[in-house]
Amino acid sequence: MQANVRNQQKEGELVDKLCANALKVIDEHDLDKDDFLALSQVPFPHGRADAVLYGLYKGLYVVPLGVEVKTKVGSGTELFRYVDQIREIYEHAFTHIYLAVHDIRADVEELVKTYLADLDYGLIKIRESVDVVVKAEPKKTYRSEHDYNEVTSRGLLYIAAKKALMEEGFDENHINVSPLWVGLKHPINYCAFLRGNYAA
Repeated sequence: MQANVRNQQKEGELVDKLCANALKVIDEHDLDKDDFLALSQVPFPHGRADAVLYGLYKGLYVVPLGVEVKTKVGSGTELFRYVDQIREIYEHAFTHIYLAVHDIRADVEELVKTYLADLDYGLIKIRESVDVVVKAEPKKTYRSEHDYNEVTSRGLLYIAAKKALMEEGFDENHINVSPLWVGLKHPINYCAFLRGNYAA
């Protein structure tokens, strides 16, 4: 029980570090460096992503990168279990998918890289720095239009709302960004969020 709690805490720390260094992953995909967003624990109908990194492609449309975060990959069996989890959750909502890990056992590292690349998944290592080891390639399509639209709409709405607030003169430190809403950290608040199929 305690080991499980410690593992969850460690995964949470890794998610925070990934989100704080999201620009390195955004840059790998040639997405706009000025308009991006990193969210943790993003819900959608078929599950929840540990992290979603949103970037704009040439200012035209939002590209969401879904990231599953684990503390380690210690065996081929563990890798295959993680991939099964990703397939059952992330493929409903994302065309670009990453597995991010802190440690990979040396004798399975090449297997991890090759297997993920064969599936068009990417690999991120989170150590002292955050590094893209294998770049995720776009899969042909997502499995659920509803899931994809919800995830993408959230990113588009939040990026637009954050940009609008900053253009009105509000400092980024005064803007709250969470998986559920984006807005000002003030009693009189401007905010944006998704409600069902609608942006509010």
